[in-house]
Amino acid sequence: MLKENDDKDAFVRHGAVMGLVGCADGDSLKPFITDSSKAVRLGTLLALRRLKDAKIAAFLADADPLIYAEAIRAIYDVPILGAMPALAAEIKRFGAEAGKNTNMTGLLYSRILQANYRYGSVANAAALADFAATSSASEEVRVNALEMLEKWEEPTEVDPVVGIYRPVPKRPTLGQDKNVASALSRILKTNEGALSAKAGEMALPFGVPLDDSVLLAQLKNSLEEAETRLHDT
Repeated sequence: MLKENDDKDAFVRHGAVMGLVGCADGDSLKPFITDSSKAVRLGTLLALRRLKDAKIAAFLADADPLIYAEAIRAIYDVPILGAMPALAAEIKRFGAEAGKNTNMTGLLYSRILQANYRYGSVANAAALADFAATSSASEEVRVNALEMLEKWEEPTEVDPVVGIYRPVPKRPTLGQDKNVASALSRILKTNEGALSAKAGEMALPFGVPLDDSVLLAQLKNSLEEAETRLHDT
């Protein structure tokens, strides 16, 4: 039914998805995760979303941008906690060596970052720091990653992506984590506007010395944001 409809009618697709939810489970749907038909894969993904089955994480490897985006939304928004580690691990896909991914929106990035922040461990904090230092994402997204590290120990009770009450356990501060400190040092050397400004604010708490030559370069940069130059002063 999904294959014949070929995503032409959303109502037919919904009917097929609900039929699968009523008669199938994750194991029986697993063979269709790699089906040659995009419509079949999408319908399978939506059924796994409703079943809250962690096998949905397999769609994070799908080459189709729409299906990849739907998998991100499903895992984070439901949430499907069994698949959350796989979603958090997607942050490694967007390092400098991966180049730009023009299909990623700010909200998709936010879901991956929040998967690391709200549901992650110290290792995920290191991944956030490395993302901020090396990613080809926009400066706004990278600054957001640093802001998560600033308030690591106490995530908000309201999930900022979906806007609903969804508290997560509090955890100890990161202290002077060496991985975060290394990322901050790398960012400071790049002199990248708001990103460097945020790294500068975080430097001392994380034990990163503020090198005079780096600070002087920021002050002398006539294109630097006023916020950065004021902070350095």
